[in-house]
Amino acid sequence: MYAGTSAGAAAASEIMIIEGGSTEAAYKGEVIAMTGLRLVNDIVFDTHFIERGRIARLFEVVVSNPAVLGVGLEENTALLIHRDRMEAMGPGMAIILDGRTISQSNLLEIVTGAPSSIENMTLHLMSQHDIFNLKKMQLEINNPPKAEV
Repeated sequence: MYAGTSAGAAAASEIMIIEGGSTEAAYKGEVIAMTGLRLVNDIVFDTHFIERGRIARLFEVVVSNPAVLGVGLEENTALLIHRDRMEAMGPGMAIILDGRTISQSNLLEIVTGAPSSIENMTLHLMSQHDIFNLKKMQLEINNPPKAEV
């Protein structure tokens, strides 16, 4: 079991975002990433996601690594990852970016500092009790929790 908040959550990733301001991140080359602890493979986490407007940081990392799932965590939100499932816990949201659906991007063609374009990236919003199936890459919405029969 591993638990991490803020940089500790980001470090668990295979790829860890270490630098990139929120306002500049939509421009090529403004996000710097490195190898994380690799405790969780094929996922990159970014934290303080809503509060600091970090979605553009995750865009660049996912476009550059479309097989890696991008996960942005709001403060006071956690993901319980067990086998092929991620369950959202806490009062906030988790945002998931799936780059496997991208049909085109200009990231490889543009120069450093130029704004990027992306078509057909899939975005999911998870809240408490929602489950993301990592095998099927599908979100099961359970908020409010479904009554057991």
